[in-house]
Amino acid sequence: MFLDLSTLEPQTDQWAYLSTLGRFTPKEVALLADRATTVTTGSQVDRLGRSSAARVQPPVPPFIPATLGVGLALTRRSLPAALLAMLKHAASLPNPLFYERQRRRLSTYQLPRFLRCYTEDLDTFTVPRGLHETVEKLVLEAGRRLELTDARPDPGSHPFSFSADLAANRQERSMSWPSTSSGCRWRGRAQARR
Repeated sequence: MFLDLSTLEPQTDQWAYLSTLGRFTPKEVALLADRATTVTTGSQVDRLGRSSAARVQPPVPPFIPATLGVGLALTRRSLPAALLAMLKHAASLPNPLFYERQRRRLSTYQLPRFLRCYTEDLDTFTVPRGLHETVEKLVLEAGRRLELTDARPDPGSHPFSFSADLAANRQERSMSWPSTSSGCRWRGRAQARR
């Protein structure tokens, strides 16, 4: 819908307004296409980008609280829009199936272009734990600090021990293999889903 920019009210006749707009020449379209950049995702995200669409950039709070557990959970209200967008890009990957189907001229209906490796709700934004260094680098680049709380279990609280006797030579080890693996079974995909 086209709006009147002075009042932000809809134009009375949308088609009449559209007919007053000029068309781009093929040269102008080519220039616009050349200026367009690709979307940076995954490990290619190495710096905090600023949006050219917004003139006002809200300040980032001095500390951004985060909890390191199964993933890295950040408090969502402390993340400005530009930082949140860059973190979403860092936690996304191009979907190879989408591009394969597109290359073969097959339907890509309901097939995402990017695979999201993050979860979000109203309070938290969680990225994979492996992105800890990237998140810390982006937050530092914004001039702030990550206030990290480690919620992982203490490895000392789960004592594990291993004892085994390895055969002295290769022939004895190969002969002992069937007896140690006789209790193990491989479960295929169909069995694993049950």
